[in-house]
Amino acid sequence: GVAGALATGTLSDRWGRRRILLVLLSLAPFLMIAFLYGPEWLAVPLLLLLGFASISPQPVILALVQDQFPLNRALANGTYLAVTFLLQAGGIWLVGMLSDRYGLTIAFAASAVVALLSIPAIRWLPGRAKIAVNV
Repeated sequence: GVAGALATGTLSDRWGRRRILLVLLSLAPFLMIAFLYGPEWLAVPLLLLLGFASISPQPVILALVQDQFPLNRALANGTYLAVTFLLQAGGIWLVGMLSDRYGLTIAFAASAVVALLSIPAIRWLPGRAKIAVNV
């Protein structure tokens, strides 16, 4: 996961943030389903790939946020991280509740479905920001 996080920020500079996010966010749900329902001998390799695909979008999104607010990067970065922390805490609580009621497999499969449903939102992410600086 950490290797992916280090690599994807640089890759998104070269190939575009939305393109990299589309690949990563499309890959992660399928890797989750493959892990849940695939053969046991593939569990560790699938988890490694899932970690790569799940952690890697964070630096790309951080770069996207910083691209949009070049004059207030610290504020934008802090706001993004605070909102992300709150949403992740709520998501963990919800997955825990689902797993208590229906089991871990169903909870993780539901998470994969929700992740797939979020992919169309990439279309509305902004492209590169134009910087207008008054000097």
